[in-house]
Amino acid sequence: CWYVAALSSEEGARVLSQRLTGYGKVIIQPVTTGSGQRLQRVRIGPLATVEDGDRTLDDVINRGGYPDARLVVE
Repeated sequence: CWYVAALSSEEGARVLSQRLTGYGKVIIQPVTTGSGQRLQRVRIGPLATVEDGDRTLDDVINRGGYPDARLVVE
């Protein structure tokens, strides 16, 4: 899987997920940090290969405007 952002706002995560639908399947995954903070992780994927992930990451960073997006291989 690959994710773009982790947001504290559920509404913000919904808005972001709608903006990212052109990049692939988008899911919102609720997570709780070690300090107890509740976040909404916005993910695109799963992607078939790491190369697909690299291409999508490049698009999201350079054309999508999310410079802190990162690739997570699970």
